[in-house]
Amino acid sequence: MSVTYTATLPARERTVVFLTSLLDDERRRRGTRTGRRALTTFHHAVLVLRWFLDATRVAQLAVDNGISTSTSYSYLHEGVDVLARRAPKLESALLAAKM
Repeated sequence: MSVTYTATLPARERTVVFLTSLLDDERRRRGTRTGRRALTTFHHAVLVLRWFLDATRVAQLAVDNGISTSTSYSYLHEGVDVLARRAPKLESALLAAKM
């Protein structure tokens, strides 16, 4: 027997919307056709943010979204890669810290 519950993600709505838009752009860049992915970009963003903010296990993310663990890992890595491309370069970060 399992128990289902609803939780609140400790993130601002604009954070989820921002990541959703990055994932939308990535899917367009890859040429992903509409309806071909198991999760929408919104649910994909929530999966990634749950991993970052709550350290939710990947296996649990998979169960919660009705996808396989390997698919959950793929979604997670795609989300991390999209965010990493937006991160400042080390030189820029050090210069900003120096100022």
